[in-house]
Amino acid sequence: MHYLNELVPYLAGAASAFAAQFLIQVFVDPRVESRKRRDERWEKDVIDLGDLLTGPLRDAAQKVHSEQLLLLGACDFPAGTMDPPEKREMRERAISEQKQKTRDAVGAFVDLVHTRVDWMMQKVIGFRTDSKTTLPFMRAIISYSLIVSSIALLQADEVSVADLEQAWSTEWEHRTEMISQVKALALQPHAPRKSRQWQLQRARGRIAGVMRGSAWLRRPLRPEANVVEEPPAVGAQSEAR
Repeated sequence: MHYLNELVPYLAGAASAFAAQFLIQVFVDPRVESRKRRDERWEKDVIDLGDLLTGPLRDAAQKVHSEQLLLLGACDFPAGTMDPPEKREMRERAISEQKQKTRDAVGAFVDLVHTRVDWMMQKVIGFRTDSKTTLPFMRAIISYSLIVSSIALLQADEVSVADLEQAWSTEWEHRTEMISQVKALALQPHAPRKSRQWQLQRARGRIAGVMRGSAWLRRPLRPEANVVEEPPAVGAQSEAR
């Protein structure tokens, strides 16, 4: 009996250690692994976005800029009054072809910003729309999108070289700011956490769902009405006959 009394504390300690290890494996470890995988995905998304901004987006912007300059130069080249019709027709054909090249370049540029860049931005931000880390990045993205929209509406054959260069200087400044914000995100030790507002909204939604479910379970069951059909009156039977 004396040995049994000494053995009980050891068994209790072993059971407590086993229970603690079980709880850690069931509840703690999966959350840690999930957060680690989420951070790794977020870091990859930030790097991919940076590569997109400094590679394809830069090339697309330069392509539009060069095509607009070529169109502006073709339109500014005066046509001689004594030129033969063949030369004038050749000039008009060259301007028309350059306009089409410019439209194609602008379309590819706008499509890149509004599809791939926007998609990568959504992956990076996710539900962290009011995080202190992502707010400056969101402002930079929105400002750059507005600049791209203004460039898409710009008629290169109707503006001066100074106005065109000013528009692209503004685009370069906003694109540089956007890249700087992506660099700041890449320096973060981990992905921005869920905002308190998002967590409160999610908790309120769950509580509201539980309350609706409880109310539905507590609702009274309405008994089916017992409808007793009365026999028709004697006069009605005679009329039916």
